[in-house]
Amino acid sequence: ELERRGVGVRSVRDYPVLDGCLGCFELAATSVHTCGVHDVALCRMLWYEDVVRDAPPLRTAKLREIGILPPAPT
Repeated sequence: ELERRGVGVRSVRDYPVLDGCLGCFELAATSVHTCGVHDVALCRMLWYEDVVRDAPPLRTAKLREIGILPPAPT
């Protein structure tokens, strides 16, 4: 469907991913917790693969560095 609409799609480890994405990964849920009206899933990363070789994955440390997440507790 995406390709029919002109959106580029490629295959990584037999999964369809959007052209231009930095990387892709597979997760396995380890637990799910209800938090108010939301569910929070804690997951284990099974694998990560760079799609764009020169772009590092966005990690928690970067989100803290740019102010999206608060500083890590000490």
